[in-house]
Amino acid sequence: MNNRTIRIAFTALALTLAAPRAAGAAGRVMVVPVRDEIQLGIAPFVERATKQANAGGYDLIVYEINTFGGRLDAAVTIRDAIINSRVRTIAFIDKRAISAGVLIALAADRIYMHPQSTMGAAEPVSMGIGGGAGEAGEKIVSYWRTELRSTAEKNNRRGDVAEAFADKSVDIPGVNEEGKLLSLSTRQALELGMADGSAETVADVLALEGFAGADVKRAGMNLAERTAGFLTKAIVSSLLMTIAIVGIFVEIKTPGFGVPGIVALVALSLFFGSHYLVNLAGWGEIILFVFGVAMLLVEIFLIPGFGVVGTVGIISIVASLYLSLIGRFVHIDDFLGGAKVLALSFIVSFGAILLLLRYLPKFAPFQRLVLKIEETSVAGFSSSPEYLATLVGREGAAITVLRPAGTALIDGNPISVVTEGSFIEKDTRVRVKQVEGYRVVVEKV
Repeated sequence: MNNRTIRIAFTALALTLAAPRAAGAAGRVMVVPVRDEIQLGIAPFVERATKQANAGGYDLIVYEINTFGGRLDAAVTIRDAIINSRVRTIAFIDKRAISAGVLIALAADRIYMHPQSTMGAAEPVSMGIGGGAGEAGEKIVSYWRTELRSTAEKNNRRGDVAEAFADKSVDIPGVNEEGKLLSLSTRQALELGMADGSAETVADVLALEGFAGADVKRAGMNLAERTAGFLTKAIVSSLLMTIAIVGIFVEIKTPGFGVPGIVALVALSLFFGSHYLVNLAGWGEIILFVFGVAMLLVEIFLIPGFGVVGTVGIISIVASLYLSLIGRFVHIDDFLGGAKVLALSFIVSFGAILLLLRYLPKFAPFQRLVLKIEETSVAGFSSSPEYLATLVGREGAAITVLRPAGTALIDGNPISVVTEGSFIEKDTRVRVKQVEGYRVVVEKV
């Protein structure tokens, strides 16, 4: 066998191994749409669909991409799922893969682009609560460049081109303009080896890969994933925390357990449940929150006054909420973003509580919840300012729980009293500390 025969044999073998799939073979294909904004809800969807394809014996996964980008942590989660797939993967860029969409496309084994598609412009930005964008820190830019480069090189694509997508300081002679981010058309991507082919539809991609006539299943987001994506948006998370805080306050101020407490529990369940689903919150944050609530309850109902236990409870609650707002990229933008959401929630909650304290007692439906028994002298109450002023320094006993308002028996008469904020149990000895008009302030003896 001469050298020419050996070369022909090796060339035929290489072409056979490199061929996408034998013509006429069917197979099973999972199509996973990655469209619109790359937000936290889409990451668990892509993970689930990829795992389902791997566990279900599929032969190919096609990620149909058309996005202007989104959250980096969500994109990294999707990238990891694609790279870890045992099933062969293809990214089909249907019109555009911008910003975070570039990383997702580069993670696939092969890339096909629509003839009028664009990929690139992947510079990371910092997003505010209202959606305003600002420049990301140098550490994030450096990390993102490396992430793009390593993902590209994994599939034998040019790492320098991938870096130029994210950093305008990267200069590639003849490829990009100095000081500008790189974006590529389909033709340019093919010339630079960043894409493997051009196709107009997913069906065309499958035909080029030898999967014409394959059993194709199109994955879709379920209700939980769509809901989680909505609830983890900054403004919605802030609203949920506000509802929970106001609900807890109203519940503490009213007897028994009713609608405000239920609303607060629902808001907290939605907040932590959605953040848990998208991997922002874990059991650590949930346990920390429950611990904080427990410490507050101990402070309110078991320990008089307000001290270390209550302070620890508040710090634990705030810390658990804050940690649940921080993404995988722990940098100054995340710290500031989480602080802004938390601060907005507390400011709105404070304002809502002030409005409730002022207007809720005058609200007609609320009047049905108010005890309207008059505290007259006939009923044994003494309430003239002159009489009340003589009670300073006198002792008595609480005949109801003071939370912090209630009734105490002082000088043989039932008196409406209030504490300075602490809760006092029924039958506890109290002393009148001060009187301001009709307001009688007592303290525990």
